[in-house]
Amino acid sequence: RLSPASEMKGDDDFVDFHLSLLQRVRAEKEQARRKKLQQQKDIREFRSMQRVKEEKLMTTNRKAYDAMKWLKENSDRFEKPVLGPLCIEISVKDRESATLVETALGRDKFVFLVQTDKDYTQMGRCSGAQERGHFLKDVTFIKYTGTHVLGEDLGNVSEATLKKYGITGTLISRVEAPAAIKSWLCTDKIWHKL
Repeated sequence: RLSPASEMKGDDDFVDFHLSLLQRVRAEKEQARRKKLQQQKDIREFRSMQRVKEEKLMTTNRKAYDAMKWLKENSDRFEKPVLGPLCIEISVKDRESATLVETALGRDKFVFLVQTDKDYTQMGRCSGAQERGHFLKDVTFIKYTGTHVLGEDLGNVSEATLKKYGITGTLISRVEAPAAIKSWLCTDKIWHKL
């Protein structure tokens, strides 16, 4: 049998352990709450940025805007998402690169990327149809069914070599976009070398 002092000491250890555990759980819960709030804020900012991009597209190229809306409403007609226009799909990682990326895109910023042969044929049918999507014939669709995986050697210049000449990265390293678009930009526009 333990002495009363030993029993109290054991009770104190038990209470201290559970208080410590409770504090840890509360801290983890608070950290998870903060992370969730940050994610919600990031989503709101992304949606706001997308809305701004779409409004700008609506004023600069109404046909591309209408095509984008039509494609969203009719996505079930295609095997894979029809991506674009590129000016909506591509996000620049830093403000300093925005002008460089926009200049490199040129007129391609209003291009849509179709990812399968079947979808490209379907786009042709939709473009020719006298339905709501008739404006599609005035928009550029590029078929890209390439299988290039980013990171494959395409003769990339090493980062060390780029830094040696004061270049902080290639064009492709300055953007975020769906993999198919980045792949097309590398294989057709050599953005991994610019």
